[in-house]
Amino acid sequence: MKKILILGGGREQLIAVNIAKEFGLKVAVFDGSEDATCRKYADEFYCLNIKDRLLLKEYAIKCSPDGVLVHAAELAIEGAMIAAWLGLPGISVESAKTATEKKSRLEKFKASGILMPEHRSIAGSATYNEWFAISEEINFPFVVKPNSLSGARGVQLIEDESQMRSYFSNKDAFKSKYFVFEQYVEGTQLSTESVISEGEVVHTAIALRHYDTTQLLRPHLIEDGHSFPYATSSILGYKIREIVKLSAKALGIENGVLKGDLIVDFEDRVFTIEMAARTSGGRFADTVVPLASGVNILYPLIRMAMGMSLDYDELKPKVIRGISQRFIFPNSVKSQKDLLGLTRYLQSSNVLDYYFDPILIQGYPDRMIQSHGDRLGYIITAGKSRECADKLALDIIKGLKKIYD
Repeated sequence: MKKILILGGGREQLIAVNIAKEFGLKVAVFDGSEDATCRKYADEFYCLNIKDRLLLKEYAIKCSPDGVLVHAAELAIEGAMIAAWLGLPGISVESAKTATEKKSRLEKFKASGILMPEHRSIAGSATYNEWFAISEEINFPFVVKPNSLSGARGVQLIEDESQMRSYFSNKDAFKSKYFVFEQYVEGTQLSTESVISEGEVVHTAIALRHYDTTQLLRPHLIEDGHSFPYATSSILGYKIREIVKLSAKALGIENGVLKGDLIVDFEDRVFTIEMAARTSGGRFADTVVPLASGVNILYPLIRMAMGMSLDYDELKPKVIRGISQRFIFPNSVKSQKDLLGLTRYLQSSNVLDYYFDPILIQGYPDRMIQSHGDRLGYIITAGKSRECADKLALDIIKGLKKIYD
């Protein structure tokens, strides 16, 4: 019985555990918490600090899996290291590092001619005058990002010098060796999820990415979900596929996954903001896309991880559904008991899924929303069109907020 190792054992990784079991695989899970959700579902569970490279290697050898998978977690580097140590299928450690570290990725993409916003990198140890000099090169407004963090942690829109001075004063909290300054581009934001096989793009999901409800959270740039389907012209669709293919080539990825963030500006130019060598979190890859198209890329990715041949039928859309996912950002929550009164808003047959984080609820009134990890929960709805699904999701969240407030 072959064994797959899944890095991370939270609620989102549970779907990967269950799909791996559909394949008849034995499932091992590494996670840093004794109370990890996947613990009772895994055949083997190891509690360890996955970021501790020496410990990771020791436990990987002890576990001795036949494949390793990373899903919905910023652990591409660790997954690649395990694959290299044990001679398993996977991307190279160099590719994983380049795709994870924004500075390195930008340099690779620039050399490959991929269109990106104007950008600069600067050391966290640089002086304020050096930071200000970079701001004059980029011009306000621009976005500042720590080099290696995920989930929008430390990502802020800087619109004037006072905001930059404030960010500079607090930058040490992000513990980042480098920061990236990136020109702020207005336009339509898209999320993509692509599977690469033998250097070719064999599947790409494209969704509209929402920031329309989170303006008051600025300077923090917090995404508020996605909706499907997003109709692209043949020209735009071609541009996106070419960007994914060029990105994979630049990163040295022949087989794997790329999670992309793109902006289409008012001149229909497509700017690449991110191409990460991992699946999306926030239920995008494992729930939203499958509901919208019938394609769950965890199936082909598990096949790749185990050295199996792809089943291309798994990558063909089966349906086209209007689907919207929106996140919940209430101003206050008194207790979990408040949730008991919410069920009447969530009984519609077009509400496909919802979730409230029980841990965040306990301390939410005192919690500032500064990254994606601070979102309380989500709702996923269906409709006869993308617009109808999105309207339903927003209407329900408005009703929830009335109770919360």
